[in-house]
Amino acid sequence: MTLSFDDILAAKQRLQGHIERTPCRHSRTLSEITGAEVWVKFENLQFTAAYKERGALNKLLQLEPEVARRGVIAASAGNHSQGLSYHAARLGIPVTIVMPKATPFVKVQQTRAHGAEVVIDGDGYDEASATARRICEERDLTFVHPFDDLDVMAGQGTVALEMLEDAPDLEMLPIPIGGGGLIAGMATAAKHLRKDIEVIGVEPAMFPSFTAKMRGVAMARNGGGSTIAEGIAVKQVGENTYGVARPLIDDVLLIEEPYFERGIALYTNVEKTVAEGAGAASLAALLAYPERFRGRKCGLVITGGNIDTRLLASVLTRELVRESRIVSLRIIGDDRPGLLANVSAIIGQMGANIIEVAHNRLALDVPAKGAEFDVMIETRDAQHTQEVMDALRERGYPRELSEHEARPDRRRGPAVARRLQQARPARPVGGVPGFHGKDREGAWRPGVAVRRGLQGRALGPGDGPEAHPRRRGEGPLRGQADRRQGVRQLVRARPARGHAAARPDPGLAGGAGPDASRRRMDPLRPARAGLWRRRRRRRRDSAQRRPDLPHRADRRADRTRSGHAGVAMRVRQGLWLGDDG
Repeated sequence: MTLSFDDILAAKQRLQGHIERTPCRHSRTLSEITGAEVWVKFENLQFTAAYKERGALNKLLQLEPEVARRGVIAASAGNHSQGLSYHAARLGIPVTIVMPKATPFVKVQQTRAHGAEVVIDGDGYDEASATARRICEERDLTFVHPFDDLDVMAGQGTVALEMLEDAPDLEMLPIPIGGGGLIAGMATAAKHLRKDIEVIGVEPAMFPSFTAKMRGVAMARNGGGSTIAEGIAVKQVGENTYGVARPLIDDVLLIEEPYFERGIALYTNVEKTVAEGAGAASLAALLAYPERFRGRKCGLVITGGNIDTRLLASVLTRELVRESRIVSLRIIGDDRPGLLANVSAIIGQMGANIIEVAHNRLALDVPAKGAEFDVMIETRDAQHTQEVMDALRERGYPRELSEHEARPDRRRGPAVARRLQQARPARPVGGVPGFHGKDREGAWRPGVAVRRGLQGRALGPGDGPEAHPRRRGEGPLRGQADRRQGVRQLVRARPARGHAAARPDPGLAGGAGPDASRRRMDPLRPARAGLWRRRRRRRRDSAQRRPDLPHRADRRADRTRSGHAGVAMRVRQGLWLGDDG
């Protein structure tokens, strides 16, 4: 038994008058951003803010009276449960919904508001589905599968019918894949109406269930992870949906998390509409693979808009960080009156807004008579941020990192955001050399310390590893420094000018020294060595592929003007509020 085009036409007739006939509109701004001709189907305008109403209602309308009287049950991460519970309540059918523990609060609350009995159980859909099956047998209910059901697939296929009515010359349909119900129904309808239309599946990289089945690989039981696209976070694609969709799909693309976030932010800022993570999957595909869709007429589906408000606020704030509109400047200097006032005055004169100021006098790598404070500012754009940094430098607060090195490399996604930003040889602030690494004769040589995710300041006298047991490989935190923002590994950077090449701290990367026996007992030593090799390869590959990109920071920290000697400014961005990964 398979899905036919006549089944989808029959579903369309049943659904008329029960659901919204949502618009499919051309987006000029998104077309300019992505390079494709973008048409957007706003399924988030349904009453339950998701397309799932279509399949659920089509199933309910075909139940026998006696079966409907006993009730139905389903397992869902939210959208299917809301559509099923809403229309079941309209039709007077009892409904029970089993939801995973990680389901957003807004979906749980809205499902209960529709009158459904909600059971929270399982870490993911598969566990919740097993619980629903058990309850179904105990209570003699009818299980309404969220995707692996031909009636549900037929209802979802009506989305493609409406899209091709509004834009009959669409060339590509990037469609999210979770369990496969939507793409099975839409592909059946689209391929019947237009043989040459391309159907592209879109999956989160953490849950490539359809891709794994195509390749004959079983996903690990403990696979997956935490994804913002929880609506399509399914470990096992449906057998029926796979059988229907596989012959009709031209390609399947895997999408990393940052692109889902960017899609949500673009829908909010450009289209002034709310999309959840899975709802932004089609747009995320255009952002992640622009060459694949460039110049083509693409139909995108906002499959749902049920996103937790706190999560939406976090996504929008992180997007400001990516665009360099929110940065954090760190000032380190003497603990004396007027320093913060001077910095605040300069920032205010440049038209930037100070969001937050945090002081820290207890960090061990700050002088006893010194202080450091972070000033988080909001600017108009990246250019404005650079202007503020330049103004601070001109007034006596030299910067150590340019805006480019603080930002993650968008070209290669979130993984590159975690790599180390190498620094050019520079004289430490105030002309005081730091100590980091030994030369071949075993003597400690000056250098600049760099922390993962946060560029470090120049070290002063007494900051060498011999003065710090943790950096020397002793104590419970070998090779690490405990800071206010957490424990960060100290890693190697370039030495100061005029000195021999610095080597890794013996307590960090396994260099030779008197503490070799302690290092052999360190369980993290192999992991750190592998991390070093991966970082070297990434820096080499980045330099070969994009030699024009400024991968190394200009850290010339000359003596500052009178009254501000020894004060350093640093930029933390991306990894502070959230990187591209």
